[in-house]
This record gives sequence, structure tokens and C-alpha cells, in this order.
Amino acid sequence: MFNMQIKSLAVILSLALSSLVTPASAAVTLNLIPSTTTVNAGNAFSVDVQIAGLESTEDLSAFDFNINFNASVLGFTSYTLGSQLGQLATFEATDSSSGNLGNGAINLSETSLLWDLSAQANVFTLATLYFVGNGVGNSALSFSNVTLGDAFGEPLVANLQTSAVTVTSVPEPETYAFLLSGFALVGLLRRRNNV
Repeated sequence: MFNMQIKSLAVILSLALSSLVTPASAAVTLNLIPSTTTVNAGNAFSVDVQIAGLESTEDLSAFDFNINFNASVLGFTSYTLGSQLGQLATFEATDSSSGNLGNGAINLSETSLLWDLSAQANVFTLATLYFVGNGVGNSALSFSNVTLGDAFGEPLVANLQTSAVTVTSVPEPETYAFLLSGFALVGLLRRRNNV
């Protein structure tokens, strides 16, 4: 347990220091999947936060970032973290996410306590976010304050992709009744003209 705490502290410290250094290239990409979504107001939906482009010599050991959205259009309900950094239940990873920060921001943060991450896939889901459509409108989902660290505490630079969500209104029953009465009237007029 003491070794896990030391490693966790070392990774967090190296991530803090890594924000001061910027590597030259960024082949790694953080994606929000799906990139576009349309939902009716009141309906729930989910968005996956996916990392892609890790080379065979790169392992993601820790991340910390915010997801921003329009709080008048979307309501954040919960999140689940993926398993590629380790299982939370067996203390292979720690979840230090702040969750809903309010004002349309979510914080996600996880640190792996595993010594060997070489079996990590090139593309995997870091987390799944759950939302509900609150009001009619559009909302971008975007990243901010992104810190990614590899198994040696070195920073990983990522290209950041955004997502767009459109929340539409749900037609009222009166709208359907009005539409059906219009079709009935057109049918009645056609029948009358044929006689």
C-alpha cells in the first residue's frame, strides 16, 4: 500500500511539473464520441471520452482535464471511468475527479497505480459522460486544462477534438392532432373532388 501511495504521489508531482514542459509533437488525440448528437429535450444520452494514437512505446498513466458544455442546454448527470488505467475497485487506479464543477464544466482525473501498462490498447475509452437535454438549443462539448502523463511521468500532448449536441423540442400531442386533422381534411377534399 505504501508503494502505491508513493507511485501515485510521484505521478501527480510529475504531471504538475510536466505542464511546464511542452513536447514537440502531438500524435495522441482526445476525442468525444459521437462527434455530433441530436436528442429531444428531456432525453438522456452519453458521450465517450476516447484517447487514440498512443504508440507502442507510449502508455497513459494519468489524466486530468475539464469538459465544458452549455449548461442551459445540457444537464450533466454522472460519469464512469474506463478500465485501461486499472480497476478502481481493486485499487489499481485512483479516481480524483471533481465531477460537476458547475457552470457547464466537468472535471475528470485518474491515476494508474499499475507498474506495467504495456498491454494498453492504442485506442480506448477514458470515461463515459451521461447528460440529459435540458433546453432547446446547441452545445459544444470541448476540453480545457488538459494534462496527460505517461508511465514515466513524462507529459503527453494531445490534439483535442470537440463534439456538438443539438437538443430539439418534443412535439406536443396537440401538434400531432393538428397534423392528423390536416391529413383527414386533404383526404376528404380529394375524395369529394373524385365523386
